[in-house]
Amino acid sequence: MIKWNDITWYSITISGVFFLILLPSIIFYIGNQYKEVANTYSAAQQILIEAQEKVAQRAASTTPGR
Repeated sequence: MIKWNDITWYSITISGVFFLILLPSIIFYIGNQYKEVANTYSAAQQILIEAQEKVAQRAASTTPGR
């Protein structure tokens, strides 16, 4: 007979595995992905800034009358 309000040993085991192993692993993976995306975004911003500086230098050096 099914006892709907009893906590069984395998439900405790499954919840323990989830909260002690799977959940921290998932959070760690998401954190690493976030860090990688943030580093990529930061590198892209730096490249864009350097490109804008080069364009400004070229524009200043090719301006007529200087």
